[in-house]
Amino acid sequence: MTWALLTLIALGLTHLLLGRPRPVEGLAYLLLFFLVPVPLVMANLLFLGQRFSTAGLLLGTALALALVVTAALAVRRWLAGAPAPSVVGGTSPAPAFEWLVVGLAGCVGGGAWFYYCDAEFLLSIGSYLQRGEAECFYMQTFSFIEGLNPDQAKPVVDKAYAIITTPGNALFTASLMPLLGNETFHVLYAVFFAILFLFAFLLVRSWSGSSLAALGAALFAVANPYMLSVEVLDRNLIALALSCAAFHALLTHGSRPVLIGLLMGLMAGSGLRFLPLTLLLPAALLIRGTPKTRAWWGLATASFVVAFGFNLPHLGHHGFHSLGETESLWALASLVVTEFQRTPLLPYPNLLYYPIHAFSYTGALALSLAILGALRMAARDARLAWALGLAFALPYFVLACQRDWIQGDKSRILLMAFLPVVAWLGEGLAALFKSDRRRSAAVITALGAAAGLILGSLAPHLETQADPGSRARHPVYQGETTAWSAHYREQFTSIGLFPNFDRLFQKTDVFRKKHADALVAQTLFGTNAPESMTGNPWVRRWLGAESLVPTPVRASTDQYALVSIDLEKLGVGEAGAVQLIPEAPPQQPQIMPLVDLRTEQDMLQRRRAFGVHIAAYHKEVEVSWQTEALKVTVLADQPEVGALGELAIDLNAWTSVGRDEFEFQRIQVLRSAAPPRPSAEAMTALPQRDKDPTVLLRIPRDVQVLVRSWVVDGQKGVPHRIDAWRIGIDDTGIPEVDFYCMEPESYL
Repeated sequence: MTWALLTLIALGLTHLLLGRPRPVEGLAYLLLFFLVPVPLVMANLLFLGQRFSTAGLLLGTALALALVVTAALAVRRWLAGAPAPSVVGGTSPAPAFEWLVVGLAGCVGGGAWFYYCDAEFLLSIGSYLQRGEAECFYMQTFSFIEGLNPDQAKPVVDKAYAIITTPGNALFTASLMPLLGNETFHVLYAVFFAILFLFAFLLVRSWSGSSLAALGAALFAVANPYMLSVEVLDRNLIALALSCAAFHALLTHGSRPVLIGLLMGLMAGSGLRFLPLTLLLPAALLIRGTPKTRAWWGLATASFVVAFGFNLPHLGHHGFHSLGETESLWALASLVVTEFQRTPLLPYPNLLYYPIHAFSYTGALALSLAILGALRMAARDARLAWALGLAFALPYFVLACQRDWIQGDKSRILLMAFLPVVAWLGEGLAALFKSDRRRSAAVITALGAAAGLILGSLAPHLETQADPGSRARHPVYQGETTAWSAHYREQFTSIGLFPNFDRLFQKTDVFRKKHADALVAQTLFGTNAPESMTGNPWVRRWLGAESLVPTPVRASTDQYALVSIDLEKLGVGEAGAVQLIPEAPPQQPQIMPLVDLRTEQDMLQRRRAFGVHIAAYHKEVEVSWQTEALKVTVLADQPEVGALGELAIDLNAWTSVGRDEFEFQRIQVLRSAAPPRPSAEAMTALPQRDKDPTVLLRIPRDVQVLVRSWVVDGQKGVPHRIDAWRIGIDDTGIPEVDFYCMEPESYL
């Protein structure tokens, strides 16, 4: 029944606020109104009324709003004196191209459904149940779900307001979770991708007048590698989709103040702290382009307050100073100008880091088309050009001023300001499609792409000083060296002509992703999971062990390889870092590897029979590319080997805390940059065999090795990011090595 009520509300509001839209616009607003009205009322009840989100509250809210919308439709029909027109469909048949776009929107949503990664949701649930934290968007949502908080009489709203993520992100998830359960983030990820595609198409078509260019820009908006690097429901994806909807309403439905105020409030209240508020200034430029009455301003303001109001306590808690900083934004801006320092372990200051990072994904051709479109738009409509320029420049300026930006997830924040890039690229495509200007547009595009490639080739040679105070404010274990920084810059700035999908690492392998998600679910909530996880009421209902599908085990192989990995060479990209060594004949002594999946499993099993559970292999070695000893760990029991064909070697993730009475090592997760102390979490590892930076592995030939270098928060012990090497053996027996900066997201 709740589904039917949400659909009825969406259909009714589309008619009330838009009249008779064409198919693409009708579908875009239907999806948006399906998500917004009921969750908006629910969010106010949850945050301001300190209520838990329940199925009964959701149904009651939907029923009340359905009655209000139905009454409004009846009044409209009575005043008009005629039957209400259909919700979608214009006065004449829509062009076939419109229905093509509608079909593609379904494909985009379906593709996003399969592309989505559930690991972060599952890991966040596990962390929330174990630690009771509410420090991210996901956990903010969990704090309002009654079943996840069975011992609380009401949600701890202050904890939700205290985190860096605005409540507007939880507006959709916390409200709809009683209906969608464990698929909430999954469904919303797919729907927001479809909304982004539809509104990007509508905006670019209205600006450029070219449906073909609009389709190209919309496909770029949802399918460029920078966007696809986000495989989870991200606050910046939500902010980008809502900004497209808000700007479309502003430019094409300027006479509808309720619609504009509502979408402006949603846009400003979703994302990262106050950052989306910067989009209100360019929106104001467009609003003032046409005269408005006092009644218009009154209705728009009231609608804005209704949509944005429950964000005010959060804004009052944090203020406008910065994104988690103690200095004012203006003080940070002066440091950018006078010092131009970068965060340690990052290749560039944020001012350069963001554009280089984004266009290493999207390619020089996309950058060139965006520049061409920006120039054309400036010549054609100065007011629109200023508005879009500010919509990109203001968030970029705020991000450029931030310090201690070491976390991997911060690299995607600029996505929330990508609407101007999509618009400019669409304008550039329109110029190429118009025969009268095609030649000049092509020349400018070629020159711009060539300039982008040249600048990309020069970028690795630009060295900047690391902020010396960053380590004190944000301690991490490892320090950087000149050799490591040079290698990292070279890998980071690999800008090609076309979009680089290789940078997505394993994210494009949707079948592996589903197996990996199932493996995480089995580990956290399966039959062998602790009672603290499986005993939760919400987990029993939505993630019960009996409903989890076991991860299939790959067929084993009898072909093994002895692989030598020189960590000294691997860290700086030297040739010969990975070699395949012919196995010695049985009569000769075997080289003792760090891990031997063919023989050492038997040894570990025998020791387990005597009550000794060897959980890991661990050693600490010296390498020139890291200032501290490199901590090398391989967990003994890795289900990923059988389920995914992957063996992980972790660097800087575990540390030794001494030996036990049997002279085995005791290791634990690296929690602090300070000397570690033994804890109950310590595991047993084999005694260190050597301090050689070379790692020897005897593994099945079809198993990939993932060497993961962790950057760990020295205060909270949580990972900031991972830099990963993927090592495989091709059909000819030659090792292949690929390096990925700040990847892969799913492992965090």
